[in-house]
Amino acid sequence: MEPDPSPQLLEVLRSHQEEITVLLDTWMSRLSLQLSGCWVPESTTPVGRSGRPSPRREPEPLPLDPLDPLDACDSAESAGSDSEPPMDISGAEVRQEATESNEKVDSSYILARQTDHRILTAFNKLTSFTIYGPNHPKKAKRLSGWAGVRAQVRALMSSHASHMFWALVIMTNSVYLGVHLDWSVDHRGSSGNPTFFALHLVYALLFTLEVGLRVMAWGCRALLWGQDWHWNWLDLFVVISSWVEFALDLTSSAQDQVSRGNSNFRLMRLLRLGRLVRVVRIVRVVRLFRALRTLVASLAGTLKSLFWSFLLLGLIIYIFAILFTDIVLDHLIEYDVARSRDDPMQFYFGNLYSSSTTLYRSISNGLTWHQAADSLGPAGEFWVQAYNFFVAFSTFAVLNVMTGVFCNSAIKAAENDHELAVQASVQMRKELKDQVVQLFDTIDERGLGQLTISEFERHFDNDAVKAFFEVLKIGAVDAWTLFTSLDKDGDHTVNVDEFVERCLSDA
Repeated sequence: MEPDPSPQLLEVLRSHQEEITVLLDTWMSRLSLQLSGCWVPESTTPVGRSGRPSPRREPEPLPLDPLDPLDACDSAESAGSDSEPPMDISGAEVRQEATESNEKVDSSYILARQTDHRILTAFNKLTSFTIYGPNHPKKAKRLSGWAGVRAQVRALMSSHASHMFWALVIMTNSVYLGVHLDWSVDHRGSSGNPTFFALHLVYALLFTLEVGLRVMAWGCRALLWGQDWHWNWLDLFVVISSWVEFALDLTSSAQDQVSRGNSNFRLMRLLRLGRLVRVVRIVRVVRLFRALRTLVASLAGTLKSLFWSFLLLGLIIYIFAILFTDIVLDHLIEYDVARSRDDPMQFYFGNLYSSSTTLYRSISNGLTWHQAADSLGPAGEFWVQAYNFFVAFSTFAVLNVMTGVFCNSAIKAAENDHELAVQASVQMRKELKDQVVQLFDTIDERGLGQLTISEFERHFDNDAVKAFFEVLKIGAVDAWTLFTSLDKDGDHTVNVDEFVERCLSDA
Protein backbone atom coordinates (compact mmCIF):
# COMPACT_ATOMS: atom_id res chain seq x y z
CA MET A 1 0.00 0.00 0.00
CA GLU A 2 1.11 3.52 -0.68
CA PRO A 3 1.82 5.71 2.38
CA ASP A 4 -0.84 8.21 3.41
CA PRO A 5 0.15 11.68 2.05
CA SER A 6 -2.12 13.55 4.49
CA PRO A 7 0.53 14.44 7.15
CA GLN A 8 2.96 15.63 4.50
CA LEU A 9 0.23 17.61 2.78
CA LEU A 10 -0.77 19.33 6.03
CA GLU A 11 2.84 20.24 6.75
CA VAL A 12 3.20 21.79 3.29
CA LEU A 13 -0.02 23.76 3.72
CA ARG A 14 1.06 25.00 7.15
CA SER A 15 4.44 26.19 5.95
CA HIS A 16 2.95 27.95 2.92
CA GLN A 17 0.30 29.60 5.04
CA GLU A 18 2.87 30.99 7.47
CA GLU A 19 5.05 32.27 4.64
CA ILE A 20 2.10 33.98 2.93
CA THR A 21 1.01 35.53 6.23
CA VAL A 22 4.49 36.93 6.86
CA LEU A 23 4.69 38.32 3.33
CA LEU A 24 1.27 39.95 3.58
CA ASP A 25 2.11 41.47 6.97
CA THR A 26 5.33 42.92 5.60
CA TRP A 27 3.66 44.24 2.45
CA MET A 28 0.75 45.87 4.28
CA SER A 29 3.04 47.40 6.90
CA ARG A 30 5.23 48.95 4.22
CA LEU A 31 2.18 50.22 2.35
CA SER A 32 0.67 51.77 5.46
CA LEU A 33 3.90 53.40 6.56
CA GLN A 34 4.65 54.73 3.09
CA LEU A 35 1.20 56.29 2.82
CA SER A 36 1.72 57.97 6.19
CA GLY A 37 5.07 59.41 5.14
CA CYS A 38 7.31 56.84 6.81
CA TRP A 39 9.49 54.11 5.29
CA VAL A 40 10.56 50.73 6.60
CA PRO A 41 14.03 49.49 5.59
CA GLU A 42 14.20 46.32 3.56
CA SER A 43 16.05 44.53 6.34
CA THR A 44 13.19 44.91 8.81
CA THR A 45 12.42 41.63 10.51
CA PRO A 46 8.91 40.46 9.68
CA VAL A 47 6.50 40.60 12.55
CA GLY A 48 4.05 37.80 13.18
CA ARG A 49 0.56 37.97 14.57
CA SER A 50 1.77 37.44 18.11
CA GLY A 51 3.62 40.77 18.12
CA ARG A 52 7.06 39.02 18.22
CA PRO A 53 9.59 38.36 15.38
CA SER A 54 8.66 35.33 13.32
CA PRO A 55 10.79 32.24 14.00
CA ARG A 56 10.62 31.24 10.33
CA ARG A 57 13.23 32.20 7.76
CA GLU A 58 13.09 35.77 6.54
CA PRO A 59 11.57 36.09 3.05
CA GLU A 60 13.20 37.85 0.20
CA PRO A 61 12.72 41.64 -0.05
CA LEU A 62 9.31 42.21 -1.55
CA PRO A 63 8.85 44.98 -4.12
CA LEU A 64 6.10 47.38 -3.19
CA ASP A 65 3.38 47.14 -5.79
CA PRO A 66 0.03 48.40 -4.47
CA LEU A 67 -1.71 47.50 -7.70
CA ASP A 68 -0.86 43.82 -7.61
CA PRO A 69 -0.14 42.52 -4.11
CA LEU A 70 -0.95 38.95 -5.06
CA ASP A 71 2.10 38.70 -7.30
CA ALA A 72 4.29 38.59 -4.25
CA CYS A 73 2.16 35.87 -2.75
CA ASP A 74 2.26 33.85 -5.97
CA SER A 75 6.03 34.19 -6.16
CA ALA A 76 6.33 32.99 -2.59
CA GLU A 77 4.12 30.03 -3.35
CA SER A 78 6.15 29.12 -6.44
CA ALA A 79 9.38 29.48 -4.49
CA GLY A 80 8.09 27.21 -1.82
CA SER A 81 6.74 24.68 -4.28
CA ASP A 82 10.14 24.19 -5.90
CA SER A 83 11.48 22.45 -2.83
CA GLU A 84 8.33 20.49 -2.02
CA PRO A 85 7.07 17.28 -3.62
CA PRO A 86 4.33 17.67 -6.22
CA MET A 87 0.76 17.65 -5.01
CA ASP A 88 -2.28 16.11 -6.58
CA ILE A 89 -5.50 17.94 -7.47
CA SER A 90 -7.16 17.23 -4.13
CA GLY A 91 -4.19 18.70 -2.28
CA ALA A 92 -4.43 21.89 -4.32
CA GLU A 93 -8.09 22.21 -3.46
CA VAL A 94 -7.37 21.81 0.25
CA ARG A 95 -4.64 24.42 -0.02
CA GLN A 96 -7.00 26.85 -1.75
CA GLU A 97 -9.71 26.36 0.88
CA ALA A 98 -7.25 26.87 3.75
CA THR A 99 -5.95 30.05 2.12
CA GLU A 100 -9.45 31.44 1.62
CA SER A 101 -10.53 30.63 5.19
CA ASN A 102 -7.47 32.36 6.58
CA GLU A 103 -7.85 35.39 4.31
CA LYS A 104 -10.56 37.03 6.39
CA VAL A 105 -8.68 36.59 9.66
CA ASP A 106 -5.47 38.00 8.20
CA SER A 107 -7.23 40.94 6.59
CA SER A 108 -8.96 41.77 9.88
CA TYR A 109 -5.66 41.60 11.72
CA ILE A 110 -4.04 43.88 9.16
CA LEU A 111 -6.90 46.36 9.44
CA ALA A 112 -6.51 46.29 13.22
CA ARG A 113 -2.80 47.08 12.79
CA GLN A 114 -3.62 49.96 10.48
CA THR A 115 -6.17 51.31 12.95
CA ASP A 116 -3.57 51.10 15.70
CA HIS A 117 -1.11 53.06 13.55
CA ARG A 118 -3.68 55.78 12.78
CA ILE A 119 -4.60 56.14 16.45
CA LEU A 120 -0.93 56.30 17.44
CA THR A 121 -0.27 58.99 14.83
CA ALA A 122 -3.29 61.00 15.91
CA PHE A 123 -2.27 60.64 19.54
CA ASN A 124 1.23 61.92 18.82
CA LYS A 125 -0.20 64.91 16.96
CA LEU A 126 -2.70 65.57 19.72
CA THR A 127 -0.07 65.57 22.44
CA SER A 128 1.98 68.11 20.49
CA PHE A 129 -0.74 70.75 20.92
CA THR A 130 -1.53 72.65 24.09
CA ILE A 131 -4.85 72.39 25.80
CA TYR A 132 -5.78 75.71 24.17
CA GLY A 133 -5.03 74.43 20.67
CA PRO A 134 -7.54 73.75 17.90
CA ASN A 135 -7.91 70.09 18.83
CA HIS A 136 -8.87 70.82 22.40
CA PRO A 137 -12.07 68.84 23.05
CA LYS A 138 -15.15 70.93 23.65
CA LYS A 139 -16.94 70.63 26.90
CA ALA A 140 -20.29 68.93 26.84
CA LYS A 141 -23.28 71.15 27.04
CA ARG A 142 -24.77 71.43 30.45
CA LEU A 143 -28.31 72.07 31.42
CA SER A 144 -28.89 75.69 32.22
CA GLY A 145 -31.47 77.49 34.28
CA TRP A 146 -33.86 75.83 36.70
CA ALA A 147 -33.55 72.42 35.02
CA GLY A 148 -29.81 72.41 35.57
CA VAL A 149 -30.17 73.41 39.20
CA ARG A 150 -32.73 70.65 39.78
CA ALA A 151 -30.48 68.10 38.09
CA GLN A 152 -27.54 69.06 40.29
CA VAL A 153 -29.67 68.99 43.44
CA ARG A 154 -31.10 65.61 42.44
CA ALA A 155 -27.62 64.21 41.91
CA LEU A 156 -26.52 65.65 45.25
CA MET A 157 -29.44 64.18 47.20
CA SER A 158 -29.05 60.79 45.49
CA SER A 159 -25.36 60.48 46.33
CA HIS A 160 -24.03 58.17 49.00
CA ALA A 161 -22.34 61.06 50.80
CA SER A 162 -25.69 62.85 51.11
CA HIS A 163 -27.37 59.76 52.56
CA MET A 164 -24.59 59.36 55.10
CA PHE A 165 -24.74 63.04 56.10
CA TRP A 166 -28.48 63.02 56.78
CA ALA A 167 -28.15 59.72 58.61
CA LEU A 168 -25.54 61.36 60.84
CA VAL A 169 -27.91 64.30 61.44
CA ILE A 170 -30.73 61.95 62.47
CA MET A 171 -28.52 59.96 64.83
CA THR A 172 -27.02 63.04 66.49
CA ASN A 173 -30.52 64.51 66.86
CA SER A 174 -31.60 61.34 68.67
CA VAL A 175 -28.64 61.72 71.03
CA TYR A 176 -29.54 65.38 71.57
CA LEU A 177 -33.14 64.46 72.48
CA GLY A 178 -31.91 61.96 75.05
CA VAL A 179 -29.49 64.42 76.64
CA HIS A 180 -32.13 67.16 76.69
CA LEU A 181 -34.69 64.87 78.31
CA ASP A 182 -32.21 63.77 80.97
CA TRP A 183 -31.31 67.41 81.69
CA SER A 184 -35.02 68.30 81.99
CA VAL A 185 -35.48 65.61 84.66
CA ASP A 186 -32.73 67.15 86.80
CA HIS A 187 -33.90 70.76 86.17
CA ARG A 188 -37.67 70.53 86.29
CA GLY A 189 -38.13 74.12 87.47
CA SER A 190 -35.80 75.65 84.90
CA SER A 191 -37.20 77.70 82.04
CA GLY A 192 -34.65 76.36 79.56
CA ASN A 193 -31.03 76.37 78.50
CA PRO A 194 -29.67 78.61 75.71
CA THR A 195 -27.48 75.78 74.43
CA PHE A 196 -30.46 73.50 73.90
CA PHE A 197 -32.38 76.32 72.22
CA ALA A 198 -29.50 76.84 69.80
CA LEU A 199 -29.20 73.11 69.06
CA HIS A 200 -32.95 72.88 68.56
CA LEU A 201 -32.78 75.73 66.05
CA VAL A 202 -29.87 74.10 64.19
CA TYR A 203 -31.65 70.77 63.82
CA ALA A 204 -34.89 72.47 62.78
CA LEU A 205 -33.01 74.35 60.06
CA LEU A 206 -31.26 71.16 58.89
CA PHE A 207 -34.51 69.18 58.69
CA THR A 208 -36.17 72.06 56.84
CA LEU A 209 -33.23 72.21 54.43
CA GLU A 210 -33.52 68.47 53.77
CA VAL A 211 -37.22 68.70 52.92
CA GLY A 212 -36.63 71.79 50.79
CA LEU A 213 -33.88 70.10 48.78
CA ARG A 214 -36.10 67.08 48.17
CA VAL A 215 -38.92 69.29 46.95
CA MET A 216 -36.48 71.10 44.66
CA ALA A 217 -35.07 67.84 43.31
CA TRP A 218 -38.21 65.73 42.77
CA GLY A 219 -41.14 68.11 43.23
CA CYS A 220 -44.03 68.22 45.68
CA ARG A 221 -46.03 65.52 43.92
CA ALA A 222 -43.26 62.94 44.16
CA LEU A 223 -42.59 64.00 47.74
CA LEU A 224 -46.17 63.56 48.94
CA TRP A 225 -47.36 60.69 46.74
CA GLY A 226 -44.17 59.00 45.58
CA GLN A 227 -42.65 55.68 46.50
CA ASP A 228 -41.49 56.76 49.98
CA TRP A 229 -44.53 58.90 50.73
CA HIS A 230 -44.89 57.58 54.30
CA TRP A 231 -41.35 58.63 55.20
CA ASN A 232 -41.83 61.98 53.49
CA TRP A 233 -45.02 62.71 55.45
CA LEU A 234 -43.13 61.76 58.59
CA ASP A 235 -40.39 64.23 57.68
CA LEU A 236 -42.96 66.98 57.14
CA PHE A 237 -44.47 66.29 60.55
CA VAL A 238 -41.02 66.44 62.13
CA VAL A 239 -40.28 69.80 60.49
CA ILE A 240 -43.61 71.36 61.45
CA SER A 241 -43.54 70.03 65.02
CA SER A 242 -39.94 71.20 65.47
CA TRP A 243 -40.76 74.78 64.53
CA VAL A 244 -43.97 74.86 66.58
CA GLU A 245 -42.17 73.42 69.61
CA PHE A 246 -39.34 75.91 69.18
CA ALA A 247 -41.82 78.81 69.00
CA LEU A 248 -43.63 77.58 72.11
CA ASP A 249 -40.34 77.23 73.97
CA LEU A 250 -39.49 80.83 73.15
CA THR A 251 -42.87 82.16 74.20
CA SER A 252 -42.95 80.02 77.34
CA SER A 253 -39.55 81.24 78.47
CA ALA A 254 -40.92 84.81 78.58
CA GLN A 255 -43.90 83.87 80.77
CA ASP A 256 -44.08 83.01 84.41
CA GLN A 257 -44.37 79.46 85.71
CA VAL A 258 -48.16 79.58 86.37
CA SER A 259 -49.04 81.08 83.01
CA ARG A 260 -46.80 78.60 81.20
CA GLY A 261 -48.42 75.71 82.98
CA ASN A 262 -51.97 76.89 82.22
CA SER A 263 -51.58 77.93 78.59
CA ASN A 264 -49.00 75.76 76.85
CA PHE A 265 -48.48 72.69 78.99
CA ARG A 266 -51.10 70.48 77.31
CA LEU A 267 -50.11 71.63 73.84
CA MET A 268 -46.46 71.05 74.65
CA ARG A 269 -47.18 67.50 75.77
CA LEU A 270 -48.99 66.84 72.51
CA LEU A 271 -46.23 68.33 70.38
CA ARG A 272 -43.55 66.43 72.23
CA LEU A 273 -44.84 63.37 70.42
CA GLY A 274 -42.82 64.82 67.57
CA ARG A 275 -39.72 63.97 69.57
CA LEU A 276 -40.73 60.33 69.54
CA VAL A 277 -41.29 60.56 65.80
CA ARG A 278 -37.83 62.07 65.37
CA VAL A 279 -36.35 59.12 67.23
CA VAL A 280 -38.38 56.70 65.09
CA ARG A 281 -36.74 58.25 62.01
CA ILE A 282 -33.55 56.47 62.98
CA VAL A 283 -35.15 53.31 61.56
CA ARG A 284 -34.76 54.95 58.16
CA VAL A 285 -31.01 54.94 58.64
CA VAL A 286 -31.02 51.15 58.96
CA ARG A 287 -31.46 50.58 55.23
CA LEU A 288 -28.14 52.31 54.52
CA PHE A 289 -26.21 49.58 56.34
CA ARG A 290 -26.51 46.04 55.02
CA ALA A 291 -25.76 44.38 58.37
CA LEU A 292 -28.45 46.35 60.20
CA ARG A 293 -30.88 45.84 57.34
CA THR A 294 -30.35 42.08 57.53
CA LEU A 295 -31.05 42.07 61.26
CA VAL A 296 -34.19 44.18 60.87
CA ALA A 297 -35.45 42.01 58.01
CA SER A 298 -34.82 38.88 60.06
CA LEU A 299 -36.60 40.36 63.06
CA ALA A 300 -39.57 41.41 60.94
CA GLY A 301 -39.76 37.92 59.48
CA THR A 302 -40.06 36.36 62.95
CA LEU A 303 -43.05 38.47 64.05
CA LYS A 304 -45.57 35.95 62.75
CA SER A 305 -43.78 33.07 64.45
CA LEU A 306 -43.45 35.19 67.58
CA PHE A 307 -47.21 35.69 67.76
CA TRP A 308 -48.01 31.98 67.49
CA SER A 309 -45.22 31.07 69.91
CA PHE A 310 -46.54 33.51 72.52
CA LEU A 311 -50.02 32.11 71.99
CA LEU A 312 -48.80 28.55 72.56
CA LEU A 313 -46.78 29.54 75.63
CA GLY A 314 -49.74 31.46 77.02
CA LEU A 315 -52.01 28.42 76.61
CA ILE A 316 -49.53 26.18 78.41
CA ILE A 317 -49.13 28.65 81.28
CA TYR A 318 -52.90 29.16 81.47
CA ILE A 319 -53.57 25.40 81.74
CA PHE A 320 -51.03 24.87 84.54
CA ALA A 321 -52.17 28.09 86.30
CA ILE A 322 -55.73 26.77 86.46
CA LEU A 323 -54.44 23.46 87.81
CA PHE A 324 -52.30 24.93 90.62
CA THR A 325 -54.85 27.61 91.55
CA ASP A 326 -57.55 24.96 91.90
CA ILE A 327 -55.29 22.78 94.07
CA VAL A 328 -54.44 25.69 96.38
CA LEU A 329 -58.09 26.72 96.63
CA ASP A 330 -59.13 23.17 97.62
CA HIS A 331 -56.37 23.08 100.21
CA LEU A 332 -57.45 26.41 101.73
CA ILE A 333 -61.11 25.34 101.88
CA GLU A 334 -60.33 21.91 103.29
CA TYR A 335 -58.15 23.18 106.12
CA ASP A 336 -60.05 26.47 106.58
CA VAL A 337 -56.94 28.60 106.11
CA ALA A 338 -57.48 32.34 106.48
CA ARG A 339 -56.68 34.57 103.50
CA SER A 340 -53.27 36.19 103.96
CA ARG A 341 -50.57 37.57 101.67
CA ASP A 342 -47.92 36.38 104.08
CA ASP A 343 -48.70 32.76 103.26
CA PRO A 344 -46.25 31.66 100.48
CA MET A 345 -48.84 29.36 98.92
CA GLN A 346 -51.39 32.16 98.64
CA PHE A 347 -48.72 34.65 97.56
CA TYR A 348 -47.61 32.53 94.57
CA PHE A 349 -50.85 30.69 93.71
CA GLY A 350 -53.62 32.59 95.51
CA ASN A 351 -55.52 33.46 92.29
CA LEU A 352 -55.27 32.86 88.55
CA TYR A 353 -53.25 36.03 87.88
CA SER A 354 -50.71 35.22 90.64
CA SER A 355 -50.34 31.65 89.38
CA SER A 356 -49.82 32.76 85.76
CA THR A 357 -47.25 35.37 86.80
CA THR A 358 -45.40 32.85 88.97
CA LEU A 359 -45.25 30.25 86.18
CA TYR A 360 -43.98 32.77 83.62
CA ARG A 361 -41.32 34.12 85.95
CA SER A 362 -40.23 30.58 86.79
CA ILE A 363 -39.24 29.81 83.19
CA SER A 364 -37.84 33.27 82.39
CA ASN A 365 -35.47 33.63 85.38
CA GLY A 366 -37.79 36.14 87.00
CA LEU A 367 -37.61 34.40 90.38
CA THR A 368 -35.95 31.49 92.13
CA TRP A 369 -38.55 28.90 91.24
CA HIS A 370 -37.71 26.46 94.05
CA GLN A 371 -39.42 28.88 96.45
CA ALA A 372 -42.66 28.62 94.48
CA ALA A 373 -42.27 24.85 94.30
CA ASP A 374 -41.70 24.55 98.08
CA SER A 375 -44.80 26.65 98.73
CA LEU A 376 -46.90 23.80 97.27
CA GLY A 377 -45.54 21.39 99.90
CA PRO A 378 -48.59 21.65 102.25
CA ALA A 379 -50.84 20.59 99.34
CA GLY A 380 -48.81 17.43 98.76
CA GLU A 381 -45.48 16.31 97.34
CA PHE A 382 -47.15 15.25 94.12
CA TRP A 383 -47.95 18.86 93.25
CA VAL A 384 -44.39 19.91 93.96
CA GLN A 385 -43.19 17.38 91.38
CA ALA A 386 -45.93 18.54 88.99
CA TYR A 387 -44.54 22.06 89.26
CA ASN A 388 -41.03 20.71 88.60
CA PHE A 389 -42.38 18.93 85.52
CA PHE A 390 -43.84 22.20 84.24
CA VAL A 391 -40.50 23.98 84.60
CA ALA A 392 -38.59 21.16 82.87
CA PHE A 393 -41.14 20.82 80.04
CA SER A 394 -41.26 24.57 79.36
CA THR A 395 -37.51 25.11 79.60
CA PHE A 396 -36.19 22.10 77.69
CA ALA A 397 -39.00 21.61 75.17
CA VAL A 398 -41.16 24.66 74.57
CA LEU A 399 -38.52 27.39 74.73
CA ASN A 400 -35.99 25.42 72.66
CA VAL A 401 -38.58 24.73 69.97
CA MET A 402 -39.51 28.41 69.93
CA THR A 403 -35.84 29.35 69.55
CA GLY A 404 -35.44 26.97 66.61
CA VAL A 405 -38.55 28.33 64.92
CA PHE A 406 -37.30 31.89 65.37
CA CYS A 407 -33.91 31.07 63.85
CA ASN A 408 -35.48 29.31 60.88
CA SER A 409 -37.89 32.18 60.27
CA ALA A 410 -35.09 34.74 60.53
CA ILE A 411 -32.93 32.88 57.99
CA LYS A 412 -35.81 32.55 55.52
CA ALA A 413 -36.75 36.20 55.96
CA ALA A 414 -33.19 37.31 55.19
CA GLU A 415 -33.04 35.06 52.12
CA ASN A 416 -36.43 36.16 50.80
CA ASP A 417 -35.79 39.89 51.17
CA HIS A 418 -35.85 40.85 47.49
CA GLU A 419 -34.55 44.37 47.99
CA LEU A 420 -31.68 43.13 50.14
CA ALA A 421 -30.78 40.50 47.54
CA VAL A 422 -30.88 43.10 44.77
CA GLN A 423 -28.74 45.46 46.84
CA ALA A 424 -26.16 42.72 47.42
CA SER A 425 -26.14 41.81 43.72
CA VAL A 426 -25.77 45.44 42.66
CA GLN A 427 -22.96 45.98 45.14
CA MET A 428 -21.10 42.89 43.92
CA ARG A 429 -21.56 43.88 40.28
CA LYS A 430 -20.40 47.43 41.02
CA GLU A 431 -17.23 46.13 42.67
CA LEU A 432 -16.57 43.83 39.71
CA LYS A 433 -17.16 46.70 37.27
CA ASP A 434 -14.67 48.87 39.15
CA GLN A 435 -12.08 46.09 38.84
CA VAL A 436 -12.75 45.73 35.09
CA VAL A 437 -12.43 49.50 34.56
CA GLN A 438 -9.19 49.48 36.54
CA LEU A 439 -7.85 46.70 34.30
CA PHE A 440 -8.89 48.68 31.22
CA ASP A 441 -7.03 51.75 32.50
CA THR A 442 -3.95 49.60 33.05
CA ILE A 443 -3.97 48.32 29.46
CA ASP A 444 -4.88 51.74 28.00
CA GLU A 445 -1.39 53.21 28.12
CA ARG A 446 -2.23 56.31 26.09
CA GLY A 447 -5.33 57.15 28.12
CA LEU A 448 -7.53 57.61 25.03
CA GLY A 449 -10.29 55.34 26.24
CA GLN A 450 -9.65 52.89 23.37
CA LEU A 451 -7.54 49.75 23.24
CA THR A 452 -5.65 48.84 20.08
CA ILE A 453 -4.25 45.47 19.13
CA SER A 454 -0.67 46.47 19.95
CA GLU A 455 -1.57 47.56 23.48
CA PHE A 456 -3.60 44.42 23.98
CA GLU A 457 -0.79 42.17 22.78
CA ARG A 458 1.74 43.82 25.08
CA HIS A 459 -0.39 43.12 28.17
CA PHE A 460 -1.85 39.78 27.13
CA ASP A 461 1.09 37.79 28.50
CA ASN A 462 0.85 39.55 31.87
CA ASP A 463 0.03 36.99 34.57
CA ALA A 464 -2.32 39.36 36.37
CA VAL A 465 -4.31 40.02 33.19
CA LYS A 466 -4.53 36.32 32.37
CA ALA A 467 -5.64 35.48 35.90
CA PHE A 468 -8.33 38.15 35.77
CA PHE A 469 -9.75 36.82 32.50
CA GLU A 470 -9.69 33.29 33.88
CA VAL A 471 -11.69 34.42 36.92
CA LEU A 472 -14.26 35.93 34.54
CA LYS A 473 -14.27 32.62 32.59
CA ILE A 474 -13.02 34.34 29.46
CA GLY A 475 -10.45 32.14 27.78
CA ALA A 476 -8.61 32.66 24.51
CA VAL A 477 -5.75 30.98 22.68
CA ASP A 478 -4.03 34.21 21.69
CA ALA A 479 -4.42 37.96 22.04
CA TRP A 480 -6.01 38.42 18.61
CA THR A 481 -8.81 35.94 19.30
CA LEU A 482 -9.67 37.64 22.57
CA PHE A 483 -9.39 41.09 21.00
CA THR A 484 -11.89 40.20 18.25
CA SER A 485 -14.32 38.83 20.84
CA LEU A 486 -14.13 42.11 22.76
CA ASP A 487 -14.47 44.26 19.63
CA LYS A 488 -18.25 44.21 19.37
CA ASP A 489 -18.73 46.92 16.72
CA GLY A 490 -15.88 45.72 14.50
CA ASP A 491 -13.93 49.01 14.36
CA HIS A 492 -10.70 47.24 15.40
CA THR A 493 -10.61 49.12 18.69
CA VAL A 494 -12.10 48.27 22.07
CA ASN A 495 -13.59 51.08 24.12
CA VAL A 496 -14.36 50.93 27.82
CA ASP A 497 -18.06 50.15 27.28
CA GLU A 498 -17.31 47.17 25.06
CA PHE A 499 -14.65 45.94 27.44
CA VAL A 500 -16.86 46.19 30.53
CA GLU A 501 -19.95 44.77 28.82
CA ARG A 502 -18.08 41.74 27.46
CA CYS A 503 -16.36 41.01 30.76
CA LEU A 504 -19.51 41.38 32.85
CA SER A 505 -21.64 39.32 30.45
CA ASP A 506 -19.73 36.17 31.43
CA ALA A 507 -19.33 37.05 35.10
